[in-house]
Amino acid sequence: MMIQEQDVKLFQLIKEGNELAYAEIYKKYRRDVFVAAFRILRNIHDAEDVTQEVFITLWNKRKGIDVNVAVRAYLTRMATNSCLNKLKHDTNLTKRNQKYSDLHAEAQSGEKPDSEQIDDITRLMQELPDKSRRTVEMVFIEGRPHKEVAKIVGISVNTVKTQLYSSLKIIRNKLQLK
Repeated sequence: MMIQEQDVKLFQLIKEGNELAYAEIYKKYRRDVFVAAFRILRNIHDAEDVTQEVFITLWNKRKGIDVNVAVRAYLTRMATNSCLNKLKHDTNLTKRNQKYSDLHAEAQSGEKPDSEQIDDITRLMQELPDKSRRTVEMVFIEGRPHKEVAKIVGISVNTVKTQLYSSLKIIRNKLQLK
């Protein structure tokens, strides 16, 4: 029996929930999936994560997957797509964090506002949604670190950063319109 025919039979067994067939496919193709991921990501740990993700996805979605190409090609394509999604996500996260850092640095190094500007900023802060306003107050007025604010409010550090970025952008835009 040819290798492809064996793989098709193994894959049929996987669709039926056969864990031994799944283990066989994993043992047979994990290295190929890892190499495909490593070629794109150039990081051993990330490539290992993608390899695990591919095989977890294969098992979790086994009933709805139809393989009409070689199993190796199918799995390495899954790895490639996963890597590309990871790179896109990481790039977007890096850009968002850079924008936030730029805004934060600008806010820290800017000129001291006069009393009229302070009144305007205070008024504009009151117009922010309650959660965003509280986050801004804890970070900029109380001087709390983002991690501490996240723990107090019960949100992620990235959500704290997003709220700060959005709030500062709203306040800045309204100040410029004045």
